[in-house]
Amino acid sequence: MMSQLYPTVGLKGFKSKPDVEAYLAAFSADEFDTYFQYYHPNICIDIPLIPGPKTITSYHQWKIVFDRDGGLVIVEARAEFRGMKGVEMDDFFGWGPVSEGTGPDVTMIVFYHLDERGRVVHLEPGATKLLRKAQVANVAVGGSAVAGSRSSFRTKDDVRSYIGFFSGNDFGKASEFWAPELEVRLGKFQVIQGREENVKFFSEQRLAGMDENIAPKQITLDDTCCVLHAEVTFTARKDFPEGYAGMGTTSGGIKTGQRIWNEMMILYDLNDERCVKVVRTYRLSGPVVSGPD
Repeated sequence: MMSQLYPTVGLKGFKSKPDVEAYLAAFSADEFDTYFQYYHPNICIDIPLIPGPKTITSYHQWKIVFDRDGGLVIVEARAEFRGMKGVEMDDFFGWGPVSEGTGPDVTMIVFYHLDERGRVVHLEPGATKLLRKAQVANVAVGGSAVAGSRSSFRTKDDVRSYIGFFSGNDFGKASEFWAPELEVRLGKFQVIQGREENVKFFSEQRLAGMDENIAPKQITLDDTCCVLHAEVTFTARKDFPEGYAGMGTTSGGIKTGQRIWNEMMILYDLNDERCVKVVRTYRLSGPVVSGPD
């Protein structure tokens, strides 16, 4: 049903990156009639209530990722929050005080779930990172300094330890970070459910002759989600047929010693104990095949 207050709601959709950029620009400028066009009339905005007037004044430096089946858009943005006239908050989302003309700068992930017309039906924030306020090294999200747990994602060092175990084929140690109900989504078609099933799957993949090394570029972590921006390199220890796991880009498949490089965003949803319950992978660029030397 069309909104009487905003009759343009639902007229447009996210069909391309320019659509998302136009939406973000309108959102930043408080041009409600423009950016509401991208919302489904029954949109669910899954963001905790912000007291007082709207306080978001500008977005910039955003990266936009469309998933392969077109049902999800992920925006990684640097956002500036500034209080408007009369706004006073002691603690804005845990990022510190906000008042007129002042507030925090953050990087944030926002998920836009789309209908078949590209309209936003569900909007939810992911991980965030405070930029403006100085951070104490290796502080757990939530504010207190703790040692890495080595079995949950409480600090970035925990995430780095997990990546080391995973890249080193130590799935016994890596699986300590996984919830029993773990679900790993590899692209559009393959889903592996259960902790033991994933240990078996990845162990068999490595035994089959395809090593995987993850080199983090950025880790963003909060209570419910970890977003890893990384370079992922697969190295073949034997020949593979063309199209293997979606990585074969040349005729003749993948040869022993060849490397397949990808730039990826890996999203880890966390449970209440900060163990990984869902893994989603998105390819930002690549694959690029090189070697053998």
